[in-house]
Amino acid sequence: MEDAVSAAASVLRHLSRERLPLRLLCANAAVDATEFGNDDAPYRESMRLLAQVRADGARHLSEVLLEGRGALGEGVVLVSRTRDAGLPAAVRSLRDAGLSVVVVALATYTYRTPPGTGGAAQGRGEEFTRSLGLLEAAGATVRVISHPTGVGGLSGSRRAVWTGGIG
Repeated sequence: MEDAVSAAASVLRHLSRERLPLRLLCANAAVDATEFGNDDAPYRESMRLLAQVRADGARHLSEVLLEGRGALGEGVVLVSRTRDAGLPAAVRSLRDAGLSVVVVALATYTYRTPPGTGGAAQGRGEEFTRSLGLLEAAGATVRVISHPTGVGGLSGSRRAVWTGGIG
């Protein structure tokens, strides 16, 4: 989960620097969220929430998006590290409602894996690629973060590999 928090913090920092309205919405059981705004307060509130949020697996991101569709603003940036079969349909629904959708997908299969698990990582990579295709077909702009050393490499001196950019 640390990789998703790191990616979300980076997206929020970018939005804040551009003075764009932002709101953090978490797909946990409590559906923790911050208020919309484009000053420093929503950014600070988002950083506090990211420092405390826990992934509990109780809700899928697609479910939270569809429930809160009317309160999402003009566009959403989704940070996702898990499989969610309903996400393409949620993206399509958001796009049909006129929202811009960017998905930052964390390619966790690229993180360092124990020796002898290369075939499993390859299978996960193929599944990941298929899921990205479904998101793109649903209308999302997709950006991928991958790093062979895992979450530790995302904040260390080496940079994660981004395919594409945000903004």
